[in-house]
Amino acid sequence: GVVPDKFTFPSVTKACSDNLEVLEVTKIHGLLFKFGLESDLFIGSALVHSYLKFALMVEAQEVFEELPVKDVVLWNAMINGHAQIGQFDMALEVFRRMGEERVVPSRFTVTGVLSVFSVMGDLNNGKAMHGFVVKMGYDSGVAVLNALIDMYGKCKCVGDALEIFDMMDGKDIFSWNSIICVHEQCGDHDGTLELFNRMLNAGVQPDLVTVTTLLPACSHLAALMQGREIHGYMIINGLGKDSDDVYVNNAVMDMYTKCGSMREACLVFDKMSYQDAASWNIMIMGYGMHGFGNEALDMFSRMIEARLKPDEVTFVGVLSACSHAGLLGQGREFLAQMQLKYGVVPTIEHYTCVIDMLGRGG
Repeated sequence: GVVPDKFTFPSVTKACSDNLEVLEVTKIHGLLFKFGLESDLFIGSALVHSYLKFALMVEAQEVFEELPVKDVVLWNAMINGHAQIGQFDMALEVFRRMGEERVVPSRFTVTGVLSVFSVMGDLNNGKAMHGFVVKMGYDSGVAVLNALIDMYGKCKCVGDALEIFDMMDGKDIFSWNSIICVHEQCGDHDGTLELFNRMLNAGVQPDLVTVTTLLPACSHLAALMQGREIHGYMIINGLGKDSDDVYVNNAVMDMYTKCGSMREACLVFDKMSYQDAASWNIMIMGYGMHGFGNEALDMFSRMIEARLKPDEVTFVGVLSACSHAGLLGQGREFLAQMQLKYGVVPTIEHYTCVIDMLGRGG
């Protein structure tokens, strides 16, 4: 038959990993020894990438260690492979070894390692990496600057993030989303909406990530007019138009309930092809919060009819609805039923609702 060579293996390996044929990839790995190709960088790289795709870190590490020569692409793949499955210490260990072996980090290395510092909230190392970025002249790359914005944001250094953002030339949608997200996560809701206006003035089209970050800002500020504008923008531009996009619809509904427009929240709810537990909880909480106790309890009944399992949040909504509407009898009944009928153990939050309810009822 035809003897496979160093060009056959990478193609076959990629085809197997694309088709999620994990067993075939391990078979190919075994064949490499038979043909004496186990230390070929081209084949080894393909194999490492395949193992990383399946999150088989031990196998990827084995192939990686066997290779006598490792290029920067391979080092980056190992760093990102560990980072993607939450093995942050291992990712940093690979990065440390890379330095020991005098491999010069590329822009991709920098973005990979910065993402680890972001998740870990490691400001000191993040700042050190920023220094390295400037020294290497990588600070002209948008992807690197976006990663720095994200890192400073996750470390709650809004000023540093904004400084990088403002000096950037080629801001892309990721740059805008990152800086908007940074302000929202740090509780600067006004700043979030101001940045949105700047984004529109700069002629950048918001995407789904942008709007799902903006809606909670409107909720916190009870900014109904801006919430409506964002919802309108979504409808006109077909964002979240897939009615199965529950998360997006929930964010819109939550905004309307927090802004006091139960009518609009209800319209969104009724148009959804599928509502998850969070959808029902938002409506129950919304009705309860605005004193529509009976409507909240009606929603709860409909939720049970729809065969959705109520959770802790549902009962906070139900009990606070009873409290706001002065429905003492029903409130006590729900507290008794919670664990017995629905298997939800009451927490301090539930008891607080009941105490509040009894206080209101005198």
